[in-house]
Amino acid sequence: MNHSYRGRGSHNDALERLKNITERLRRQADSERLARQASDELKRRQKWFLECLFSVLAKLAKADGVIDEQEVRIAERVFERYPLAEQMREYCCGVFNRAKKSSKTIYWYAGQFGDTQNADLCIYIYDLLWDVALADGYLHPAEKEILLNICDSLRISRGYFDVNYKRHMGSFVEGDKNEKKRNDRDGATHSDASTKQYVSRKSSISDAYEILECGSAATDDELRSAYHKMAKRYHPDALRANGVPEEMILFATQRMVQINAAWQDIRRHRQNTEQ
Repeated sequence: MNHSYRGRGSHNDALERLKNITERLRRQADSERLARQASDELKRRQKWFLECLFSVLAKLAKADGVIDEQEVRIAERVFERYPLAEQMREYCCGVFNRAKKSSKTIYWYAGQFGDTQNADLCIYIYDLLWDVALADGYLHPAEKEILLNICDSLRISRGYFDVNYKRHMGSFVEGDKNEKKRNDRDGATHSDASTKQYVSRKSSISDAYEILECGSAATDDELRSAYHKMAKRYHPDALRANGVPEEMILFATQRMVQINAAWQDIRRHRQNTEQ
């Protein structure tokens, strides 16, 4: 009798262990499946981000009416600054070349992105466009017009044109680069652009407010809210989740350094003013 009872107990224990093992394997399989799905979705978002960026860059390169050696190097500069993996780089080159030959406008490409992405990511794309457009030290009138009007396609406020124009002031010469070269050959001269970048304790406090996209009349609470908004926009984890490739997080990291420095300088300035 006791032997029969122990036998049934051992059998039940074995069934329970088998059940637990089966459940653990099922959870592991589900976890691996979800991980693959997340990885595939992230790759899809990265390709979509790069497709938008390099399509728009191709059209921006033609903004002054000609793609010369300097303009062709736009894509190369991006690769130099953001060393994408070889497979991604080949994909981006293909996107750039196809868009360069396409009859679609820059606003069509930007609109495809603006219709499907969140505002912060569209602003990030817009920041990158300014960064690349001014890489040669010039802001051509056609580039200026594009940078203003493309805000509508990206579904962001045109106020970001003014924000970026002020932010980059002093880092570019406004006008036609080719016309400047012709004037130089004819004996005319012009001043070169000098790079402007926010440097803690060396830039003016008004520059710090511009970095945070906040006015000097803002209350402490409004200032804090502006800082958190900017920090959220350029936070690496948020950008990664939205498909920004790891190599292109560098731009956000540099912006975060400026944002944090501006935040600390304004707080310090306000504390000293109150004393």
